[in-house]
Amino acid sequence: MFGNAGSGLGSNRVWPRIIRNLVIIVSVAAGLLFGLTVARGDGGSAEAGTGDPRGREETVPPRDQYFLYLPLLRHSLMGQPCPADYHDPTRWHPLIDPETRCHFNHEHKDDPRLLDDVFGPVETYLEGYSISYPWQTGPTGTEENDHKHESYGWLVLRDLPPSASRSQNGARDDSSDVAFVKHIRVQVHADMHAGGVGTRFHSTWIEVMVCYRADPNDCGIARFGGHEDYGELRVDGVWVPLPGDPPPAEIDRLVSSRNHSSTNNTVAWVGRFNDTDGPITYTGVRHSTKDAWQPIDPTNPLLLNLSCPDFQCEMNGSTARLDYSILRLRTLDTTNPLARINFRGYSDRNLHEVKDCPTLGPDCIPLILENFPNLRVIELRNSGDWHEYDTSPLGQHWIRYPN
Repeated sequence: MFGNAGSGLGSNRVWPRIIRNLVIIVSVAAGLLFGLTVARGDGGSAEAGTGDPRGREETVPPRDQYFLYLPLLRHSLMGQPCPADYHDPTRWHPLIDPETRCHFNHEHKDDPRLLDDVFGPVETYLEGYSISYPWQTGPTGTEENDHKHESYGWLVLRDLPPSASRSQNGARDDSSDVAFVKHIRVQVHADMHAGGVGTRFHSTWIEVMVCYRADPNDCGIARFGGHEDYGELRVDGVWVPLPGDPPPAEIDRLVSSRNHSSTNNTVAWVGRFNDTDGPITYTGVRHSTKDAWQPIDPTNPLLLNLSCPDFQCEMNGSTARLDYSILRLRTLDTTNPLARINFRGYSDRNLHEVKDCPTLGPDCIPLILENFPNLRVIELRNSGDWHEYDTSPLGQHWIRYPN
């Protein structure tokens, strides 16, 4: 039945098929080109949560506008440095973008959204930020998110065992250990190298859920932040005096320090808020890394002397661990061991309560206690492994100083 159809290019059936296929190819190519043009041009939106929040023109399409060309975009960026305009300094990100698979040259440790189901969206109390916050340190024009952005990191611990905590009830006649830290997320600014060892105060934001041992679902939450005092610099356990240090008589009382080695890359920083006058009287954290960018020379502690000047090794500040946290409350009910503490207000950078606070900033920081157990003190001790956040492929080193 097919014998009379003809077999050459002059066939009446072959030409229509060729023309139809050409039309399909041209249409698909035009669609891809049009999609890329629209996404890169003026068709983007500056609405909150999409594209760039400052309305900056994107050189890469916003993620909600990829359409048909997403496979093409992924293929073109996979394994490549992310375009500069793709980086938003107010948004948390890992080393490798999970959608395009392009990579940045730094990372911000744990994803804080892992505890959004516990504390709510991470941006809620940070004025829309998921990395940094309105109370960053530094004089106007030299704030840390402009000059030291890479050193921000989140440390997130979920479903901690009761055995990792110790508490003391706030009642006068009952000081028993009744509660434990169940979840905690802490944002720290940790430039644990020569560029940061000379700085005593670093910004932070802490959210912690504390629950009763008798009922692990009976819990309260504390949220607060500011400029944590990291005391003095110690190298190999010896105090290295620097401008801005606490008075010598205060060194031991403050129990805060930046602890470095002259021979290895393990670092531990202990930060504290001391002598506050709000509902929290004393609090702080200890966090550490085992692959800091460099040891510190005690005779010249601000000397930048990287272990890997070409960045081609693992000493790049990409490991971290939250070792310890402590919280002491001032506002207690000494007569009722089951009382709860509630407070909703603001503090300055040193965790002193402030009354009139219209705009978030270094001296206007949310300070919140929600149904918090009536505890004199609660401590968390975490001795687990350091977490590694360098996800570069084997044999490659995508992280750059000063991550």
